[in-house]
Amino acid sequence: RVVRPSKVVQVFYGFGDASGKQFGATISGNYNCRGRLASLPSSRRDVQWRVGVWNAEEELESSNYKELNNLVETAEAEARAGRLHNCEFFLFTDNSTAESCFYRGSLSSWKLRALVIRLRKLEMECGMTIHLIHVSGNRMIVQGTDG
Repeated sequence: RVVRPSKVVQVFYGFGDASGKQFGATISGNYNCRGRLASLPSSRRDVQWRVGVWNAEEELESSNYKELNNLVETAEAEARAGRLHNCEFFLFTDNSTAESCFYRGSLSSWKLRALVIRLRKLEMECGMTIHLIHVSGNRMIVQGTDG
């Protein structure tokens, strides 16, 4: 697991939000890159996004589960696309429980614990560092992911 990287080539910023029936996320383009990487966008204005609705089973889950699951699935999708290797990934959420679960490590909910394990595993597989940060709901609205 990367604790203190000797070199960071890329930094990505992402916002994720989930509600009763839907979810969404936005991921910034590549920042702090010393040169253009072949498989990555060169513009800072490039934004990856995903939106969707929960299926009937997922809709019954807690809001904490939906928020964290949305962040995990967004990170996994970006990693599968090859954009999150050897980078720092700042994920912002308006759900303080998601942030707390990620950093505390010991959770009473096995579903939330499983999601945290998926994020930690992704960090190791991609050689990246994930920072999950709580921001206010108003910040999410201004940024555009919420609403």
